[in-house]
Amino acid sequence: MVVLMYHRVVGDSGLELDIDAEVFRRQLEWLKKNCWVISLDSLVDGELLNCKDEQGLDKPKVVLTFDDAYLDFYEFVWPLLKSMQLPATLYAPTGYLENPSEVPLSDKSSVNKHLLPVSWAMLEELHRCPLITIGAHSHSHREFPSLSSAEIQNELITSDAYFEKYLGYKPKHFAYPRGAWDEASQGALGERYQSHTLVSGGVVDLARLNPRELPRVPVLRSDGFFWFKQRVWGRLALEEKLFGVLRKRFQRRRAGY
Repeated sequence: MVVLMYHRVVGDSGLELDIDAEVFRRQLEWLKKNCWVISLDSLVDGELLNCKDEQGLDKPKVVLTFDDAYLDFYEFVWPLLKSMQLPATLYAPTGYLENPSEVPLSDKSSVNKHLLPVSWAMLEELHRCPLITIGAHSHSHREFPSLSSAEIQNELITSDAYFEKYLGYKPKHFAYPRGAWDEASQGALGERYQSHTLVSGGVVDLARLNPRELPRVPVLRSDGFFWFKQRVWGRLALEEKLFGVLRKRFQRRRAGY
């Protein structure tokens, strides 16, 4: 069981987390044919985890997640998901939606005019779609381990306030900005959300499922189709753990987020 993490699927920025649009389309087609793509709610609630195909064979289970609520999700990803009837979760940092100039990237040299967020009206439309789950992603997209407990609480309260203002509800799922977390930040979140998604860790161990420590696997531009499939099959779990350690040490500059 893997939770895949995407950001952009345009391919015009040169970022490792900006997948070429046609490559992404092929990935979705392959996932629909070869995997069970389930919603984040189904994973957290323990639903559909024992489903099998017509021959009674098990297939890899996959959850699709997208960070930062870039405009291409609304314009390109969402229509594809609807055409294939695939569920996904979109994590939106409210500060970016309020101020599109504050692009949530660690490497600001990668910023260009195409890196725009969805609007609140678009996010409301996405929220009404049964296939799409909207999750929280903080307000300012700062890494939680670098913040005090009071600052984290302010991030969460501010984010929730914007969601209530524009969408009329508080999200029940949360993704740590840049996947960075520690015990203090986890404690600050408490039971505010049903799930907390990370980055490092690789596959989800269903026998020891902890919704507040859900690992995710980043889909990278340089993967190619072969390595993408290895990630889905959970064959790069050790690499994902090592990648998480290196990301912390080198501040994620290579990935550009």
